[in-house]
Amino acid sequence: MILAFAPEGQLEQFESSLARRANGEQISNVRLVYALQDLGRWNSDDRTGGALKRDGFPDGATIVIDVDLWPVFNAGASAALRQTFEGWLEQRNATIVDAVRQPYLTVYRVKCERAVAEDLLRYRDVRPVDLPPRIGLERGLLAAPVQDLAEPASPPPNSPAVVVLDTGIVAGHPVLAPAVGDGQSFLPGIGADDRSGHGPSVSGSAL
Repeated sequence: MILAFAPEGQLEQFESSLARRANGEQISNVRLVYALQDLGRWNSDDRTGGALKRDGFPDGATIVIDVDLWPVFNAGASAALRQTFEGWLEQRNATIVDAVRQPYLTVYRVKCERAVAEDLLRYRDVRPVDLPPRIGLERGLLAAPVQDLAEPASPPPNSPAVVVLDTGIVAGHPVLAPAVGDGQSFLPGIGADDRSGHGPSVSGSAL
């Protein structure tokens, strides 16, 4: 479990609640406190993404990294968080190469000196810092007509199985069908067939 606090006051209030509960006082959300098995601060190792852990920072005077901020579910607080972070980067001569600013997602691609990148691993509002992906799909492939795709072969018998929990699946989809083992619904009154298009898309990514 990860608890994220945007304003410092929220963290202080939470720690105060823990202290009061330890003294035998009644507090709200006591079930949350009982669910905690350990309590520690988010540190630089927690913020280090998988590729960065594996390969380390690239050589060179400047490097390019992807930085993900914690989501804040309040429009005003979210805007303030981004403004503060972007100002922090500007003060350190870091360049924002690209950015995604959505209500529940804020990701920056940043070009900066290695020292700045290392500081980002200690920046409070940062989640993972990672190296940009080295591979990708051509945008045209995402809109390719299914009739233009060759019929895929069934996976070998020893292939790993992947369980996708999503909105359902189109089991007869010509690209997915050879690899679909089973489709089930765990919601009363709702079948396993997809209704939104999200489940097949995720299943295709997994495949």
